[in-house]
Amino acid sequence: MLHRGEIIKAVIESSGVPKTKIADTLGWSRETLYNYLKKADLRFDIIEKIGKVIRHDFAQEFTDMPIVASEPDGPVYNINKIVSGQECLSKYAALWDKYTRLLEDYKDLTDKFRILEHKYK
Repeated sequence: MLHRGEIIKAVIESSGVPKTKIADTLGWSRETLYNYLKKADLRFDIIEKIGKVIRHDFAQEFTDMPIVASEPDGPVYNINKIVSGQECLSKYAALWDKYTRLLEDYKDLTDKFRILEHKYK
């Protein structure tokens, strides 16, 4: 019977996603990823992170895996539902619009300050 790391390795190989890309995306070295794949008792949070990168729901392989996990200041990730790209884009588009409005307000205020400064010199 295969252990967790071996199962993850097999799924990665069948996904076609290069291990280097997975490691880079997660901010790990290739060596770190390879070390994880050797572990029989690989933690579920690590498995979940790898699953997000290769877009695979490991709940099929690990029935005892927790269903919901959360990330600080990030979306709640339910491994039974992959968030669509459109949902992610709309979230970040709204944040970008807010940032743009703040920059415009800041520019307006600095322009008004320059006018007042020039007026009272």
